[in-house]
Amino acid sequence: MNILWLIRHNLETTSGKYTSKTASVRYRCLIPAFQLLKQGHQVRIFTVEGCDVDDFIKTINRIDVIIVSKVDYVKAENLISIAKQSGKKIVIDFCDVHFDRKEVIEPLNRIIKNTDLIVASTPKLKEVISQYFSAPIVEISDPYEGTRKPPKFFPNGTLRLLWFGHIINIETINPLVLNLPNADFQQTVELEIISSELDNIRESCTSYNSSHDGEVKLKFTPWSVNAVWHAFSSTDIVVIPSIDNSKNNVKSPNRLVESIWAGKMVVAHPLPTYLKFQDYAIIERDIIEGIFRCLSYSENENTDRISAGQAYIKKHHSPKVIAKQWEAALKTL
Repeated sequence: MNILWLIRHNLETTSGKYTSKTASVRYRCLIPAFQLLKQGHQVRIFTVEGCDVDDFIKTINRIDVIIVSKVDYVKAENLISIAKQSGKKIVIDFCDVHFDRKEVIEPLNRIIKNTDLIVASTPKLKEVISQYFSAPIVEISDPYEGTRKPPKFFPNGTLRLLWFGHIINIETINPLVLNLPNADFQQTVELEIISSELDNIRESCTSYNSSHDGEVKLKFTPWSVNAVWHAFSSTDIVVIPSIDNSKNNVKSPNRLVESIWAGKMVVAHPLPTYLKFQDYAIIERDIIEGIFRCLSYSENENTDRISAGQAYIKKHHSPKVIAKQWEAALKTL
């Protein structure tokens, strides 16, 4: 099968391989595309930004199906129309919802008329999409990323916590940051925050630290894939607080999957896709209470939980498994 992925942003090259700072590009395009190549399919990737229309037209002559993944729909609409007029199958992939935005829903309503299949990253997202569009929908989750690390849980001296994520979600850690000084963990606590730069975030961390005499410390690290994996090596517990709303409730479990795959214990808010991991992580609305629960278990109990989680992830979220799901979906067209 000849497949073309249409994405929003330009890609980067690291050690001769394509990558992206955008998680959705890696999980929803690059990782499955690479696996589909290994399975014998032909895959091309085009970016909407700066796309040469003539080059696009020449390329799609050799293409069977086009997967549209989180693009600027206004800019992509003409390309999708051209592809459909050329007899190509069109797949629209969703990993979040912004249907309340006029600049999204208006071009989408027109694009969906040319769409043969919709892919949703979670069951809840599939449910939401079905309320807007009538095209067939299948669910395909995110794969894990990186190399599996041996389970490790042995807090020693300082309890090291890690939160990583997009800067738009940083408000979710506010209750944790405010309440950490009141939690009696019987040891010093450090919360590392890995995200994009935000105005005054470093100054805010410095001010917070000086107010708590070293008993509780915030550490900010600019986001990169390598920064996250480096932080995993020294972290005791990954924390994933959240807020119940329509935006968050459709999220995939990719941060939870990535953390367990890296050998870490996780305390996470009970988002719908996190619930199936409750045997492998601490799923708790009160993150501090979840941390106490985690600390109440023995080292072996925690590492056994992580090991079981990694086995589950290998079975359900490996790049090969996810690519097979993509392959099966595309073969229905």
